[in-house]
Amino acid sequence: MSTVLEREGRIDILVNNVGVGMVGAVEETTMTEARDLWETNVFRMDRMVAAVLPGMRERRSGQIPAGSMFVFLAAPGGAVPG
Repeated sequence: MSTVLEREGRIDILVNNVGVGMVGAVEETTMTEARDLWETNVFRMDRMVAAVLPGMRERRSGQIPAGSMFVFLAAPGGAVPG
């Protein structure tokens, strides 16, 4: 992000297109696997928004379209939401 800001001076749009999934029974999923899933699908997206939002608010312009819809999908065998 700092490279973009140095070169362009601002960020006008953030496309948060991250998402990973996991298939398996909840009793076979380790806490490390579940945490890694949440780290990618939720917390990384939050950190990116937190990084660009102050500049967008200051300029009163910018766009952050909805993130990955994968986070909201449920599937058979997908016991760990992310």
